[in-house]
Amino acid sequence: MNLTDWINLNFSQMARLGIGILPGDQAELDCGGSADPNNPDGWIGGLSYCVRGGTGGHFVVPDPTPNDPSDWPPFPESYDSDGDGFGTLQAGSGGGMFLIVGTTTDKVRGGEDVLVERVTTNGVETAYPATLQYVFNTIPALVSYQDGTMSSPHVVPYPVEFGHPGSRSEDGFPVSDGSEDADSDVELTFSFWRPQRQRIPGDPGEGEWMDIGGLTYTLRGFFAGGQFCGPQTAYSTQDPSLIPAPPEILGTDQKGVPGGGFTDRAPDRPADRANTLSFTVNLSECVRAQGASFNPGDSLPLQLTAISAAPNFVRDQSEQQFHVERR
Repeated sequence: MNLTDWINLNFSQMARLGIGILPGDQAELDCGGSADPNNPDGWIGGLSYCVRGGTGGHFVVPDPTPNDPSDWPPFPESYDSDGDGFGTLQAGSGGGMFLIVGTTTDKVRGGEDVLVERVTTNGVETAYPATLQYVFNTIPALVSYQDGTMSSPHVVPYPVEFGHPGSRSEDGFPVSDGSEDADSDVELTFSFWRPQRQRIPGDPGEGEWMDIGGLTYTLRGFFAGGQFCGPQTAYSTQDPSLIPAPPEILGTDQKGVPGGGFTDRAPDRPADRANTLSFTVNLSECVRAQGASFNPGDSLPLQLTAISAAPNFVRDQSEQQFHVERR
């Protein structure tokens, strides 16, 4: 399987669009096209990932997210309350939804696709068109990591499959502080590629893919009931492209722990494997902030997360999950 096939496989299974739902008595999503007169259950035209008979699936925040994309109710069929071919988003005072696209990157075009939210209030319908902005076609991909005991970084080979180091808890990347003292801190330096998107009209340079600039990067985890790897004091960097991230982008998790991380100063530009970012995280400090400890034999599931600065109901983000195990 070549790289493009891997990107499309993961994109079709994992990519989802976050859509804010405008207040009103009813909101529907119009993705273009019209009913097929020769097939009452069919549809002609429109965006293939959110029209009748298409590939899309849907759930409303804060409903639990189905783990398997195949279990997502089809959209718009499962939500078309009036049978007009447009999926009903929510009745009430706004909120948000996620739409899983279930298709390949060439079918979801940032800067080109237009979605229309039709909101009815007191019997009057108002249409709100919006152009889909950039789409994360890839994740922030780990190039290498290094702890204080390594003479050189450990390079991550791609594609990474289950059973390979870092892919699950029992195969976590081995990390150490080089000491027999369990109270000493583990610090890791991560090098990674920016997420990429497909080129849109007006982009500079050549090639199919663009590195996405201006994103905020953080490390998240699933430990001790918390989610964020913070605070900011746990992070450091010598990368000239990175500056401390605004707290309002990073947020605070359910235990009150603030996130830490950095914002990329570079703009969008043609993809180049030489364009990497790097920062260091004190994992032990992150775990202590959650009221826990990181001892030899412990495994941590982590997410390298890229976050947009867009003021959406939920900020656009893309992440890579991996495990580390303290030795």
